[in-house]
Amino acid sequence: MGIRITPLSVTGVDAWLAFFDTRAFSDNPGWAGCYCTYFFRPRPKEAVGAGRRRRDYARWLMDSGRLQGYLAWHEDQVVGWCNANRKSAFTALAAGSSADPVLAITCFMVDPAWRGQGIADGLLTQVLEDARGQDWWWAEAYPNPRARSAAGKFHGSVALFARHGFAAVRHGSSLLMCLPLSRTPGAMAR
Repeated sequence: MGIRITPLSVTGVDAWLAFFDTRAFSDNPGWAGCYCTYFFRPRPKEAVGAGRRRRDYARWLMDSGRLQGYLAWHEDQVVGWCNANRKSAFTALAAGSSADPVLAITCFMVDPAWRGQGIADGLLTQVLEDARGQDWWWAEAYPNPRARSAAGKFHGSVALFARHGFAAVRHGSSLLMCLPLSRTPGAMAR
């Protein structure tokens, strides 16, 4: 298959933008403008100069270190993406959260032509492998257990996270799944 997975870096930003500009939502054009900014709402006050378009906001988020994650590449083209960063970096998740070292895995996007080939699994494997070498206490994920379509599973699927050892912590209208990464001095879900 020839897939390599790398952390998002300055050299990958243009390829990431091209992926979201053209292929990421080719089968779901109604979502084409998200640029993985869903969990970065509302915008922080310091983003005032980021521009009104989500694409410009995403670029600002990358430049400020808030939008981080991993890219799946086939040759020189991005075919997949996983948004993963400290929980406190995500505006929508930061309310009530502390500065504890919690890794939030919020979104996956795989080129429709590459779906069903293990891209999301490979991305999550790399995220967790790298996280285990760092000081994260645990990883959190937010899959929608009612999602049936590929578009609806943009947070990742319950089955994907369960295969990697995540356990359901909270049920209801939303699901929180957690995976311990190191000895945690406190309780996992807050």
